[in-house]
Amino acid sequence: EAVGAFQQRMPAAAWLPWLSGALLCAVSAAAWLRPARPRNLLWWLAGWWLAPLVLFTWHATDVFPHYFITTLPAPFLLAGAVLGSWLAAAPARQRGLAWAGCAAVAALQIVAWGSLLQFVSVTNTPGGFGTPAGMQLAAVSSAKALARSAQLPEILVVSDGADPLTAEDAAVFAAWLRGSAHRLVNGTANAVRPAQGAVVLVMPNAVPAQKLYAGWAVQTQRVALRAGAGYIAVYALPAGGTRAALQPFAEPRTLANGVTLLGLQRTAADLQWRIVWQTGTAGNQDFHFFNHLLLADGTRVAQADAAAFSAQHWRTADEVHSFFSASAVDAASITQLRVGMYTYPDLANVPVVDALSNPQADAATISWPQALTP
Repeated sequence: EAVGAFQQRMPAAAWLPWLSGALLCAVSAAAWLRPARPRNLLWWLAGWWLAPLVLFTWHATDVFPHYFITTLPAPFLLAGAVLGSWLAAAPARQRGLAWAGCAAVAALQIVAWGSLLQFVSVTNTPGGFGTPAGMQLAAVSSAKALARSAQLPEILVVSDGADPLTAEDAAVFAAWLRGSAHRLVNGTANAVRPAQGAVVLVMPNAVPAQKLYAGWAVQTQRVALRAGAGYIAVYALPAGGTRAALQPFAEPRTLANGVTLLGLQRTAADLQWRIVWQTGTAGNQDFHFFNHLLLADGTRVAQADAAAFSAQHWRTADEVHSFFSASAVDAASITQLRVGMYTYPDLANVPVVDALSNPQADAATISWPQALTP
């Protein structure tokens, strides 16, 4: 859709590749027909340019544009080589026409390039050009200013991923916030509420965490993105905010890694819920949650496992809301939920312990709420 909109805005842009290609082919043919040209150079450049195209003409897998990155210098070098050799022997009038043609193509390319930059700066292009850096930096500047004015100790970046190696927003904002205290949160899986408060940058893709952060915030700013892309929300979360109503876990509810299971909230009429818990001691071990949905006789009818918020980023008394969902044939008959944790990837259970750290069970059990949390 964005490509079509840009071509409607600048119809000449669709013809530029054809015009440039026709000019290159014409000049190449003219130079090739002259016996004194450096044909070895032309062969090498033409092969560099065309070999990947020939290679992927017949293919068994999908072909992506980045497969051809290595060919980009070749057509320009080829154009320069053949044009230079042709101009050296061409009459003065033909040289003037050739230079005029090159200048016209260059001017059109500059206009198209400028128009494209202006277009992507205001138009959302999903799967194409990302959010302009200026908009992201505006959100970062707002977050830093809010953290200073509200005297909040850190900035949370909440998006659709927390690993900079795999999540675009996490990678970008980790770079923008380098040197500032910050943490990355996958808002599709968790919402983290620091005990000491924080400024939170919430991306439009951080569902369902964005709704929770909007409710917790005492100050809100918005940085508008391109048309159709929504906005980046900048929230100030106070220290020691009021905790939402929970269906609490009965004691003992502390795990051997220090995690305390606070409560359960059912969030939709189907099997969607969130577990609210408090972090334990930070470390390098990864943990996963398991959720077993049970009938009255203890029969398990559904299960949901997911990675917990990374223990590397736990802070004292963080409150974490972790989101889960499942499907079951006997959903209406579910009466209990068993919740526990295990280490990953070695899959060792993290037991529930008493006040003296003695193991009591491999999971905590709580009644399944029949009504939704308001």
